[in-house]
Amino acid sequence: MVSRKKIAGAVLMGSLTCLAAGGCTWQYRRYLESSFRWKRIESQLANFSPENVSSFKNYSFESRENWEYKLVTVKGRYLAEQKLVFRANSGRMGYYVMQLFEAEGERFFVNRGWVPEELSEEESIKKVPSENFVTGLLKKSERFETRSSDLKQKEKDEFLTIIDLERLANSAGGANKVAYVERMIGDKEVLSEVF
Repeated sequence: MVSRKKIAGAVLMGSLTCLAAGGCTWQYRRYLESSFRWKRIESQLANFSPENVSSFKNYSFESRENWEYKLVTVKGRYLAEQKLVFRANSGRMGYYVMQLFEAEGERFFVNRGWVPEELSEEESIKKVPSENFVTGLLKKSERFETRSSDLKQKEKDEFLTIIDLERLANSAGGANKVAYVERMIGDKEVLSEVF
């Protein structure tokens, strides 16, 4: 007669094997989806074929796999309001310049690029770009749970340390809280009009 411990052990081992197999299958499916998505993004960037977009209303945080890092062109106009987001780049302190953009009555932020801290007050940074379109990658709001005490202090000093679209949109009197455009020209990221 088989003891209860052996039966319980066999059931436990069988359950763990099934769970491991299910987890492997799930991870492999996620890998295939991610690979397909990144191949599509790489192809779009290699061919530099942006998709014309007139509205962000159909983009939700839940469906970000379908639109995140999509190369788009949006026609509209830059607005005067901008926010600086504190960010280090290659060991130098500086800011991302987040500029409001309006297209067909909808407002969203455009990351115009990074500028060093010492140049953040330059007039060329504050100047509203005259272009009537923006081409770039759609990105979602950043959400970093842990930040150093230096960055937390910067946030208290009224500078954001992450691209938090919820806070940016609230401070701008309403803008898209799901996606922003990381501006590009040709196939090179623009760092700023200063350089």
